[in-house]
Amino acid sequence: MVKEVKTAPRQAERDSRQIPAWHIVVLSVVTLGIYNLYWFYKTLNQLKTAAEIALEVENPGAAAAAETNESPSDRAVMDELRNEARTALSRLSRDGSKEVFLAMHKWPVGMYTLLFAIPVVNLLALMRLVNQFCLLRPGRTDIRENSRFIAFALSLGFGASVLLLKLPLMAVQYKLITYFAVTSLFLAVAQSWLNQYWKVYEDDKLLVRQAFNPLEILLIVLGASFIGLLVVSLDVLPKLP
Repeated sequence: MVKEVKTAPRQAERDSRQIPAWHIVVLSVVTLGIYNLYWFYKTLNQLKTAAEIALEVENPGAAAAAETNESPSDRAVMDELRNEARTALSRLSRDGSKEVFLAMHKWPVGMYTLLFAIPVVNLLALMRLVNQFCLLRPGRTDIRENSRFIAFALSLGFGASVLLLKLPLMAVQYKLITYFAVTSLFLAVAQSWLNQYWKVYEDDKLLVRQAFNPLEILLIVLGASFIGLLVVSLDVLPKLP
């Protein structure tokens, strides 16, 4: 079991928690799906951490106890996050998603991440998470009202994409690229719904990072190089005597 530990976000965290949907597609394809696991963990951990901070705000005694264990540098960051949560809770209350958001503090991030790493079982973990995205989405929309069906349909499409690996008249390397490209589209849709929630939570005050960070750029370079070698080698090897 992976034990999740809440840590004070550093400066990079003060960019918006929103992730451009197209980032999901690029990073998922170049890492051949490995990024999907990181995306699941990071997304759920951000929601859980924000919910824990919001609960501290609603319980002044808990907040005071937490502050005594914080270093001065961490306290400045945490105070900013508590102020953010304080104003966000009133908006979420009016929007009707406050209780759903606060319940996220109960989610075992490590366990759900491990479940998402297991084929077939990962569909259940994804369906549960996407259902939360739908319920958190601002406004009384059809997506929120039909959250369970939409989460089921999206997860089913994500799982059914494996049938792409059985496409005839296509080399295996192109099947893999097509498979991860299609599955990433389902995650990108889910991320776009979550982005709308973070926009409300953050009051649209934080900058949404459009550029890739240095680590993501390194992953793109290494992943693209590996895929290029894979395509070339599998195209050339069968032709060798």
